[in-house]
Amino acid sequence: MRTVLSFLLALVVLVTLSGSAISAPPNVWHNPIDGATMVLIPAGAFMMGSADGQGDSDEKPRHEVTVRSFYMATVPVTNAQFATFLNATHPKPAAVKSMVALRGQMVRPTEIRLVKGRYEATPGYQDHPVIAVSYAGAQAYCRWSKTRLPSEEEWEYAARGGLTDKMYPWGNESPDGRANFGRAWSSGKKPAPTTRVGSFKPNGYGLYDMAGNTGQWTSSAYVYYLPGNAVDLRAPFSNGGRVLRGGSWYDSPFELRTSYRVAYPPDLVSNFFNGLGFRCCRDL
Repeated sequence: MRTVLSFLLALVVLVTLSGSAISAPPNVWHNPIDGATMVLIPAGAFMMGSADGQGDSDEKPRHEVTVRSFYMATVPVTNAQFATFLNATHPKPAAVKSMVALRGQMVRPTEIRLVKGRYEATPGYQDHPVIAVSYAGAQAYCRWSKTRLPSEEEWEYAARGGLTDKMYPWGNESPDGRANFGRAWSSGKKPAPTTRVGSFKPNGYGLYDMAGNTGQWTSSAYVYYLPGNAVDLRAPFSNGGRVLRGGSWYDSPFELRTSYRVAYPPDLVSNFFNGLGFRCCRDL
């Protein structure tokens, strides 16, 4: 009898261990819908925001946040991927205009145009980040690709890449040679001065373009971390505004910091400075 019980106990342990091994999430996941590569961001806690004497008023008070593990795309969504989404979902023209500024149809556009009834990325800009996308457009893409936008907390945690008390995704060194920033967009008739996604080194979690190139929508509404903080210039957008993170080709080193926050109305499509791009996440 003991032999049988021992055998059954060993079998239960073996099945449990096997099940645990099978259910362990992979470190990299490839989305079969849009081809995006996503990396596993481990669960953890971090100090969100800036310390006293640093950053803007809406980055304070610094506070501890715990984040569950999730997947995040290694790069922002590209023009080619967004064009594929439009062709796959066939939105009406009015819906398209509410989601993205197309080349030849709106000012300060992204590099996607409608050619003979199909959407296509401008040659040479297929792998550049899609810009001039509204919050609704980003959400629509995520629904199609069965993903979601990151929360503001998830974005900052992932951007830090496991580093503590550092200004940028790579540390405290200058953004020179590490990000696309400080470039003017002379005319909406020309392409925005974006670079191909992944043109610079990734952070500690394997994420590219977490600083510069294009601002990135998050799912979070723009609110102060705690009531009573000083009001700054972005306050008019706090009513319904959504947070963008990461800075863009235009921004200064100050605006490329991982704790920097900016907000815009969710229905805004075309924007001269921050790009209005996004990247996707996925729950385990």
